[in-house]
Amino acid sequence: MGKQRNNDVDAQPAEAPEPSASTASAEENRKPAKPAEKRFTAASLRSHARQLFGVNPETVDGALHGAGAGEFTVKEAQAKIKAFLKREVK
Repeated sequence: MGKQRNNDVDAQPAEAPEPSASTASAEENRKPAKPAEKRFTAASLRSHARQLFGVNPETVDGALHGAGAGEFTVKEAQAKIKAFLKREVK
């Protein structure tokens, strides 16, 4: 019995076809959606006011007073605090 040759070792792998426009858009549709930002209660934001916003807890109380929503993202709270601090005092 002689040596057997392995022809598969020398074979070049076939190139993958380039994705078409329809394939590319289908792949984009399968990507997971960006998760929504986490929401916090006003009390939780108040207790971390100095670390998150660099303001006193009382400032968070004033900024979120009457805001209506029970929970806020950090970005929403930051925007309300910034607007509160820019208000004219009467």
